[in-house]
Amino acid sequence: MGNRSLSFKIILSISILAFLILFSCTYCIYMINKTQEYANDTGTNWMPSIKIISKINLALGNLSRREVLVIANSVANQREQLSKNLEDLKTFKENLDKEFENYSKYIGPGEKEYYDTTIATYKEFIKNYNEEINLVKENRGIEALNHYNKIGKNSLFKFLDALTKEENFNIEGGRNSTKLGANLTSITIITMTTVLILSILVCLLIIFLYLN
Repeated sequence: MGNRSLSFKIILSISILAFLILFSCTYCIYMINKTQEYANDTGTNWMPSIKIISKINLALGNLSRREVLVIANSVANQREQLSKNLEDLKTFKENLDKEFENYSKYIGPGEKEYYDTTIATYKEFIKNYNEEINLVKENRGIEALNHYNKIGKNSLFKFLDALTKEENFNIEGGRNSTKLGANLTSITIITMTTVLILSILVCLLIIFLYLN
């Protein structure tokens, strides 16, 4: 009877140990997959968005600075470089449009509202930009300057503000995704340490039962 009782205890202990091993393997696979999901989310969603917004900012900076130069030259009636400057402006605007088109592929969850605001301010900025450049082409530099100071500059600042808010949204999203992945890693370490300790205790129990 005693041998049967001992056998039962040993079998029970081995069964518990086998369960712990099976649980740890399953749990590890699940948590690795979840951590990988967060890593992919950061790498394929948030980081590309942040990178493209930085390119948009660069293209916008090139466009707005050259526009101010063109207007200033027009006011001073210096039109020698006008053709080249207009070609440069065309290139800068094409780059800006291209980056916006690329960015539309990376709109993340909860970002649509920010994106719509950014697009609206961009369209308003471009509308004023076109008006000012058309005035320059008509050799009406003073009017172009007045329009820029009263309207165009404000639309530029609104556009920059919308871009900044959208960029901050993506930075926060990337930070949260990374944080969630790090939290899962910490939880996995704690859980697996606990399972390891329990497994060692079960092994010691089996040895104890066998020797006694």
